[in-house]
Amino acid sequence: MNIKECARLVLGSVVVYVVMAACAGSSTSSPDSQSVSGSSGGTSSSGASSSSGGSASSGGSSGGSGAIADSGWQGIIDALTDPVPEVHADPTQSGTRLKANYYVGTDGSKQFVSWHDTTLNIDCSFLTASDGTTRCLPYSPSTGAYMGIAYFSDSLCSKPIAYVMSGCPTPTYAYQYASTTCSTITYRIFPIVGAYTGPAYSDTAGTCSPDTSSTAMTFYTIGSETPPSAYVAATVQTDQ
Repeated sequence: MNIKECARLVLGSVVVYVVMAACAGSSTSSPDSQSVSGSSGGTSSSGASSSSGGSASSGGSSGGSGAIADSGWQGIIDALTDPVPEVHADPTQSGTRLKANYYVGTDGSKQFVSWHDTTLNIDCSFLTASDGTTRCLPYSPSTGAYMGIAYFSDSLCSKPIAYVMSGCPTPTYAYQYASTTCSTITYRIFPIVGAYTGPAYSDTAGTCSPDTSSTAMTFYTIGSETPPSAYVAATVQTDQ
């Protein structure tokens, strides 16, 4: 079936629908009917005088059928002007590499959670990488280790180590973030090399010394920063 045939079919269906609805409306209404009521001596639609002063029954009937006709025509107008109900489409779309993670309720509800990078086999979120580009980075406090400037593996406080709370799962990466402007935070991602069991040092007021408050932490050594280009980049677009 080509485009012209489809157009004829759609137009024909609309015409049939309008004609049938119009016929249904006209069969239930009378244009000459009037509903007249009075407190005394009212006149009915047939010309007879009403001594009781009530509404004539024929007038009440025509009023009801007129409302039905109006309702029918309103339905036709609504169907022609807005034939398709509003649809709330999910704007989240999986790509060739990033796939959407969802919470799925037992009642059929669904809510977007995060992205899954199928190449690196990690969950990720769009953040600003250290190169200033928005990328899907493996930032997750539940599976990653924070690597800040709090703990170090040497007495000069020059070799930072990553850490998590004791008892947490072994992380696969460490992240470090810094505020570069009033509204932008950049993130650096480092691979976890292995567990660190030596003493932890911290820099307090310019003095590097062993940290005795780190007993609740589990430490890890890290490798070189992962190049930001290893992660999927994104740009912000606005609907026109």
